[in-house]
Amino acid sequence: MSSELLLALHMAGFGLVGLREVASRVGSRDVEAILSFLLSRGEASSSSRARRLGEVLDKGLHLKEMELVDRAGVELVSLWDGRLGWFPPTLRPPLLLYCKGRLEEDRPLVAVVGTRRATAYGRKVACSFAGRLAERGFGIVSGGALGVDGVAHRAALDSGGFTAVVLGCGLDVVYPPQHRGLFEEVSERGALLSELPFGAPPLREHFPRRNRLIAGLSRAVLVVEAPERSGALITARLAMGAGIDVYSVPSRVFDPMGAGSNALIRDGALVALSPDDVLPSEALISGSPSPAMGRPPLSEGASRVLELLELKGDMSFDLLAAESSMGYLDLLRALSELEGASLVELTSDGMVRLI
Repeated sequence: MSSELLLALHMAGFGLVGLREVASRVGSRDVEAILSFLLSRGEASSSSRARRLGEVLDKGLHLKEMELVDRAGVELVSLWDGRLGWFPPTLRPPLLLYCKGRLEEDRPLVAVVGTRRATAYGRKVACSFAGRLAERGFGIVSGGALGVDGVAHRAALDSGGFTAVVLGCGLDVVYPPQHRGLFEEVSERGALLSELPFGAPPLREHFPRRNRLIAGLSRAVLVVEAPERSGALITARLAMGAGIDVYSVPSRVFDPMGAGSNALIRDGALVALSPDDVLPSEALISGSPSPAMGRPPLSEGASRVLELLELKGDMSFDLLAAESSMGYLDLLRALSELEGASLVELTSDGMVRLI
C-alpha cells in the first residue's frame, strides 16, 4: 500500500524535498497521514499538486501504473525510504525512480556526457575515458543519447563494468530507436532509469529534468565534447551548483564542437587530460558534496521559493510573493538565482515553474 501511495504522490508531481516539508507540517512521515492532510479542503484548494493528487487517486491512475510496473518487472526505487541518499537536495530529488535492471548503489557513479554530434575525437575520448573509469570500479551514468552518451555506455559494458542510462521518457519508450539493442543490454547488465511514467514520450521539456537526475546521481561529472549550446552543459552547471566535481576534456580553441567544454574549464571545471585525472574526492565517494567546487549554496530566499514550487506546483509571481512573504525585489533576486542555476523558468503565461 505504501508503494502505491508514494507512486500516487510521485505522479501528482511531489518530490522528496516538497514531501518532507509537508511531513514537517503534519508532524508525521506516515504516508496516509500526509495524504489526508493534502486532500483536506484548504490544502487542495491552494495547491495544484494536491488537486492533481486527488485526480490520480479518484481515477486510480496509480493502481494502473503499478500494474504496468509489476508486469514489466520494474523496481520503484524509493528515495523517501532513504535510498540514493547522496542525491543533493538542491537538485530536487524525485520521490521515486523507475528502474529496469539492477542499480548498484554502493558503486560511485561518474557521469560521462557530451554532444549528440560527436566528432571522431569526441568518440575516441568518450570510449577511452569511460572504459578506463569502468575498469577502475566506477559506474558510468549518462543519458542514452546518440554520440558521446552511447559511446560511454558501450565502453563501460565492453570493459565489463556497470552503466546506468537515465531516460527522458518512460521506460517502455525506446528513444533514440537506434539504441534499442544497447538499452536491452543495459537492462540486463546495468540499469535503465527514469522518473517519468510508462508511455511518457521524449518531449523537449523532459530532457533538462533528465540532466538534473544525471547530475544528482553522480559523484563527479565528465564533459567530453560539448558545443556552446548543449544539454551536457546543463548537467555540468547543475552539478557545479550542487558542489559536485566537474571535469572537462579540452578541445581546440577554434573548434565549435568543443566551445562549451573549453568554457567550463574557464569557469572553474577541472581539466581532464587522461582518464586517470578523473578521481572523485574521498568526500564525494562517501556521499558528501565537495565545498571547494562550483557555485555557493542557494540563498535562504531561493531555497524558500524552491520549496514552495516543489510543494504547490506552478505559481504566479504575485502568489509566490504572498506565499513566501518576500518583497518583490527579494523575490526577483531569488528567481534570478534559480534561473541561473537552471532550476526554474518563466512560462509564456507568466507562471514560474520548476524545470
